[in-house]
Amino acid sequence: NWQNVLARYLIEFNENMNEITYFVGVEQMLDDLLAMNLTVGVVTSKDRVQFDKEVSHFPIIAKMPIVTTADLTKNPKPSGEPITYTLERFNLARERTLYVGDSIFDMQASKNAGVDFVVAKWGALPNVDFNNAKYQAKTPNDIVGIVQ
Repeated sequence: NWQNVLARYLIEFNENMNEITYFVGVEQMLDDLLAMNLTVGVVTSKDRVQFDKEVSHFPIIAKMPIVTTADLTKNPKPSGEPITYTLERFNLARERTLYVGDSIFDMQASKNAGVDFVVAKWGALPNVDFNNAKYQAKTPNDIVGIVQ
């Protein structure tokens, strides 16, 4: 029963939110990508209320110029609609876009939107098959290398 699981997750998350930190290397990666004058943003499965609640603990993400939350499109990930919405809304070139994620739904959404996918292995479940990802990033710094 996914509704019960989600409700319990939100309770637990809200009770422990102040203990969440960036994965090691993520802050530096974001700083490096932003220093390259790249357009960097977030496409999330969270709605705007939950995203705003969580992002208060992550100042770099809070400053992202592009944020697409689940409530902005009719079909959430694994549909490609949230990514396609973001491309269109912010006038981004599909062929110059990389979507970074750590779940099978992220990979499917990327494929459905027709953009290249980078799996963030440091946050992904270990037994998920990401062989269809164009790039495998073992560390956040690997993403900087892929982009360069």
